[in-house]
Amino acid sequence: MYERMQTKYYDEIFRYCYHHVGSREMAEDLCQDTFLCFLEHRSDYQSRGKLKNYLYTIARNKCIDHYKKAVPIYMDEIPEQIEENRFESSAEIADLVGKLPEKLKEVIICILEICVLRKELSNDRVGNKQYFEKV
Repeated sequence: MYERMQTKYYDEIFRYCYHHVGSREMAEDLCQDTFLCFLEHRSDYQSRGKLKNYLYTIARNKCIDHYKKAVPIYMDEIPEQIEENRFESSAEIADLVGKLPEKLKEVIICILEICVLRKELSNDRVGNKQYFEKV
């Protein structure tokens, strides 16, 4: 039964995981974890609904758990040397960012916007700490 189920649903579950994590290796791991989790808890499965939907639910939870385990990067932890101007132009940065996967590109663009805003606030007297304490 397990081999038939895996043969039937593996590709769909793999594509689902790949769509969410963007890494072939991680998607394979999450897909395998999905089927292993089903095997470990098959006694909990009640065939009231479709097995495929149950597998998608497990895969969804595995993807969520994957992102929960990811270590966040805080702006305070970024070394000062990154803030130095190591690139010739903003066009070079835009070219590098353009080559990133879509989700990572969105994150980098947000970080760059925050850095620009932070710099503008620190250079502007409105960004003065005393101003915010008065408001």
